Amino acid sequence: MNAMTATFDIDPLTPDETPAVRHLAASLRRWFSPTDLRAIDALLRKTLSGWVAHDHAGNADIVGFLLTAPAPDPCVREVAWMGVDEAWQGRGVGTELLDRATAAAASDGLRELEVSTVAASAGYAPYAATRAFYYARGFVDRRVDRDYYWPGGDRLVLRRLISGQPS
Repeated sequence: MNAMTATFDIDPLTPDETPAVRHLAASLRRWFSPTDLRAIDALLRKTLSGWVAHDHAGNADIVGFLLTAPAPDPCVREVAWMGVDEAWQGRGVGTELLDRATAAAASDGLRELEVSTVAASAGYAPYAATRAFYYARGFVDRRVDRDYYWPGGDRLVLRRLISGQPS
């Protein structure tokens, strides 16, 4: 399958899909640590807020997910976790998931989306593409939290304006 034939559907996350989301997250070992997987599991148990991408041409496997959560700022929605099957990366799945989260946040009257990722200063190569993905979609640096993930593992917090003025 190439980028021209990659077809997928985006749907709201349902309770029946949480095992598949957990399985996909666990397969993305370069991005999600065991601690991350526990946090994803806890969020899935607490609330079902997000979307999944299904392989439309195949057997409807979940090939991507995006989970949201409220942010401390009531005008902001957090993109808590997002993952796309490595075979599907670069085919528009992440962009479409993010577009759905943006539309939902706008519909709810929110002004910004926020996402956290590993900062460049951490020197962990797999996240260079993650940061580039968010920058290409209008996210800008908000702050860096030093030693957040591990000693030297800085967290980069980014935000993207949906409407109005930044908060």
